[in-house]
Amino acid sequence: MNANQHCTVLEVERVICTEIFGLTFWVGFLKLIDQNMDRAEGIVYFINKADALKLDIGDQVSRQSVFHLTADLKNNNTSFRG
Repeated sequence: MNANQHCTVLEVERVICTEIFGLTFWVGFLKLIDQNMDRAEGIVYFINKADALKLDIGDQVSRQSVFHLTADLKNNNTSFRG
């Protein structure tokens, strides 16, 4: 996926609340597709709960704001598993 592109949300798998270094974040686990029809899974962090919860199918997100899950993470037993 090109870093300057926007991705379209295909599915919002779940949104969770997490705390990192004493700060609260909302994390959306997504399935995405870009303009080249490449599909990927990733997560997007939000500070605002309302923004995280209104994320929906068809929404556009910047490719640069998505942390993409690698094949290694998908096979591990971590909280960021896809």
